[in-house]
Amino acid sequence: MKMKKYRVQTENWMSEEFVDLKDAVDEYEDTKDKVMGEGVTEDSYVELVSSEDDFEDYEIVKRAVVVVDEEAMAISTPREAGRDWDYWAKWQD
Repeated sequence: MKMKKYRVQTENWMSEEFVDLKDAVDEYEDTKDKVMGEGVTEDSYVELVSSEDDFEDYEIVKRAVVVVDEEAMAISTPREAGRDWDYWAKWQD
């Protein structure tokens, strides 16, 4: 019997493998915070994936992509707030 495993991945990183979905979801949420804190581009994403064949093939369980945070932009731009980037971003699942 094959065991379902999970991992988190971004455009340039992969986590360790998890057998417990809750642990994988925790890693997914932590990774979203970490990636956003390090800076994102329009191509940034975080995925939680599952596989039963050691990730030769996998299924996307959750995927978050970066979008412009229009609500924050209506208040002020990052440059107006003294930051060195052009727009506020947020994750969209």
